[in-house]
Amino acid sequence: MTIELGTSFQEEVNRFLQINQNAKPVPINHALELSYRLSQADPRHYENLERTGKDWSVRAYDIANYLSDNHDHWKGRIRFAEQAKGATMLNLSSVLNSLKPIITNDNFLIRGETDQNSIISSYWDAIGHIYPEALGDPQKYVVQKALGVTVFHRLLPTVLAHMVNKGMDPTKSSDYKAILDEPLNHLNDLNAEGDEVTGEEFWVSGSKGAAGGFSSEAGRRILLVRLQKALPRITA
Repeated sequence: MTIELGTSFQEEVNRFLQINQNAKPVPINHALELSYRLSQADPRHYENLERTGKDWSVRAYDIANYLSDNHDHWKGRIRFAEQAKGATMLNLSSVLNSLKPIITNDNFLIRGETDQNSIISSYWDAIGHIYPEALGDPQKYVVQKALGVTVFHRLLPTVLAHMVNKGMDPTKSSDYKAILDEPLNHLNDLNAEGDEVTGEEFWVSGSKGAAGGFSSEAGRRILLVRLQKALPRITA
């Protein structure tokens, strides 16, 4: 046991994070929550995140909060620190990690926070229009579980590139729907029972759906490439 006197609250939190992340770790959601709060209170902590290439996590946390507070399909579905599983779909760390490819994408970075929030929100609005059952009854599907969220968030930078190329508005769900409708509705494979499943049924949990066969990291990459190839071609 170590006792320190005369340290500030920010210094105490920093030391707590260092000890628990490098020795016996605390639950990851707690560490992320503490790191985020410290980044808001102490500029030195944020500067350290920038030096270590982890500053994206602060913006990702803001977006996760925004979705949880404002998006109909995400309210109560992200599990933050100290929150019981209940009806949540996945924990905070999974959401933040899935957002990294978006946060670090040039087409996303150049926009203000309001537009960034609208991009994420409109994207999920479009997915909800195409897959209404999957987002209306999320426990039955994997769209809002780690597999689906990871793949869809990795897909968004490619979708943004298409929208920029075509002069479309990435803050409008109708423009996303125009690009995603055919690729998502035509996605198909065989499920564990040997039946072909297409579109929304591809994402059903368990043996009735086919998405579970792509749950490994290699599988997620394969599924991402399939969706990317199904997008409209970019023209000069």
